[in-house]
Amino acid sequence: MADKLIGIAILEKKPDQVLHWYDQILRKGFGRYGVNDDDVAAAVQSHAPERAVNIWKSKAERLIAQVKPYYLRVIGFILAIALVSFLDSYFTFLSKRIIDEGIAAKNFTALRQILFQYGALILVQAAAVFIFIYFAGILGEKVQYDLRKKLFNHLQRLSLSYYNVTPVGWIMSRVTSDSDRVASLVTWRFLDFIWQL
Repeated sequence: MADKLIGIAILEKKPDQVLHWYDQILRKGFGRYGVNDDDVAAAVQSHAPERAVNIWKSKAERLIAQVKPYYLRVIGFILAIALVSFLDSYFTFLSKRIIDEGIAAKNFTALRQILFQYGALILVQAAAVFIFIYFAGILGEKVQYDLRKKLFNHLQRLSLSYYNVTPVGWIMSRVTSDSDRVASLVTWRFLDFIWQL
C-alpha cells in the first residue's frame, strides 16, 4: 500500500509525502517491494539532496554486497572491459599509421608489419570480449542464484497468513523478475557505466 502512496506522491510532486511513506516502509520493515529507490531519490533530490544521496549510497552498498563474494570475477570483468576499450582506441591510431606510414609513404614493409599488428590485436580483442562476456554471464548467474536462495529462505520463514493474502503467482513473479533485474544491473548496466568512463 505504501508503495502506491509513494507513487502518487511522486506524481503529485510532493517530496515530503514521498519521504514520509518511504520512511514508513523502512521503519516497519516491510522491505522495498514495489518501491524504486531511484524514483524516490530523484523525487526528493531538489527538496532533500542529502537524503537522495543517502538513498543512492544505500542502493550502491547493497549492490556491492551482492558482488563482493565474487570480487575476482569482477576484477577480471573490469580488466577485460578496459582492454577492449583501449584496443578500440588503439585501432584508430593503427589506421592512421596504415595510411601515413604504409599507403602514403608507399612503404609496403611497414604496411605489412602494421597490418600484422592490427590482425594480432583483433585476435586479442576478440579474446577479451569473450572473457568479459563470460565473466558477465557467470557473475550474473551467481548473483541471481544467491538472491533467489536468500528470497526462498526468507519466504520459508514467513507465516502462513502471508500466503493467504498474497497470490503465489505474484510472489513467483517478484522472485524471478527482481533477481533478473539485479543480475542485469550488476553485469550489463555496470558494463555500460564502465564503458562510459
